[in-house]
Amino acid sequence: MLVQGPALGIRFNISKLESGYYSFECWKIVWGALVPETIKDSQLFEGDSRATLNGAENVYCIAISNREIQLLNCARRALMSSEAFCRVSASPNFVDESALSSEPLVEGGSVDPTGQISGASPVAKPAWEDLCRGAGGSKSAPRPVRTGQGGQEARGSTLSTTSKMDGSIFAAFKEELFDLEMERHRGIISPEEYQRAKAALDCLIGRLVKRHS
Repeated sequence: MLVQGPALGIRFNISKLESGYYSFECWKIVWGALVPETIKDSQLFEGDSRATLNGAENVYCIAISNREIQLLNCARRALMSSEAFCRVSASPNFVDESALSSEPLVEGGSVDPTGQISGASPVAKPAWEDLCRGAGGSKSAPRPVRTGQGGQEARGSTLSTTSKMDGSIFAAFKEELFDLEMERHRGIISPEEYQRAKAALDCLIGRLVKRHS
């Protein structure tokens, strides 16, 4: 990970997470404690820790890089106040830029100066959008509804079928992620192969989630 200045590494114990798609769950926990507007002008990173890839721990790490140390301190305090994070945090639960510099994290997008998630963000942005939908749109502006004749949604007739299809695809992706984790733990694939495969699956799942945003 190429850290540009101060950074906050947020560590999750994968074994404590309920979802097979744990990267998505971790981002939802982060956004449940923070909102993008509170970490403006930040770079985002994510991935399994190096020790996890080597079989020494089972930790997923999200990192926020920002020039403002006070901003990172506020983010840390917000996460420490989050019951959801405290339930699944690893030990140690946070690391700084010196420890992050040796971690094989990949870019997860950015938060621009206006507080919007931008850039290549296959998981962080869909997780934020999913959280906003679950909150009834209270965390972000509602999206316009496309309508057809009689004020009905143009795609209403196919929504149920599409949802069922997407549910089956999502379940298949989760099963594939589980199999990938088992192969990693058994040493069947190399850390590099694991990271490439997981990044591809994360991207596909992120696109599936965005389909309903």
